[in-house]
Amino acid sequence: MVKINSIICTYWPERVPNLGHIINSLQQGSVPPDNIFILNNNRNVNISMDGAYAINSQYNFMCRGKFASAMLDAADYYLFLDDDTAVGYRTIEKNMQYADKDSCFGYLGMILPENNLFSGSTRVAPQDVNEITRCDTFCGCGMFMSFKSVVNMLELESKVRIGYLNEWPHQGDDIVAGLANISNVIPMHDDERYVDLGWNGVAMGWGDPVAIGFQGRTYDQMRDEFTVHIKQIMDSEQK
Repeated sequence: MVKINSIICTYWPERVPNLGHIINSLQQGSVPPDNIFILNNNRNVNISMDGAYAINSQYNFMCRGKFASAMLDAADYYLFLDDDTAVGYRTIEKNMQYADKDSCFGYLGMILPENNLFSGSTRVAPQDVNEITRCDTFCGCGMFMSFKSVVNMLELESKVRIGYLNEWPHQGDDIVAGLANISNVIPMHDDERYVDLGWNGVAMGWGDPVAIGFQGRTYDQMRDEFTVHIKQIMDSEQK
């Protein structure tokens, strides 16, 4: 019997109304998860939702917390969602069509150039591919991962946590998850696709990039720099 858990990571009070919609979309899907967990990183907000187990943390574990939370209840597969992302009727069903013990599928893939890693990555969207497509990492608010791939992610994350990750304001753990595994984007169309519920002005908590030290670099540039840095750490360990 295959077990699937879904974990929703939330922080922003403005997005609390999204949670009921996300839970409903999961429960009403063609393949509903066995359990739904909400990791609430905001100590000033108490969450209790029908149909989900709420973890009201007194500490902001940021996005990394959702992967650690997966270990609280062992499952074969995990669907990770941000609090601004719901699912279509067949999203989990579609992921399961491709699933195996090494599965690590992202909402949006990123492929690094071979010759000049800092020249910008290529984005791979699920609606633009017709077959499973290998990528280097993810820019993902929705991820489908096997138990093994979550363990791989947590192992790599612990290795790079000391040092550079402490200087990165918004963690980028979806990038670490992608790099720690054989990562893919699968074709998803119509009611198979994730559903963007809107950013509400606080998407990923980026705010003003100049004010928080990004010095005018774009979101994509920042993620590419982080991706390249972590990949270099991994390559150096393999030598």
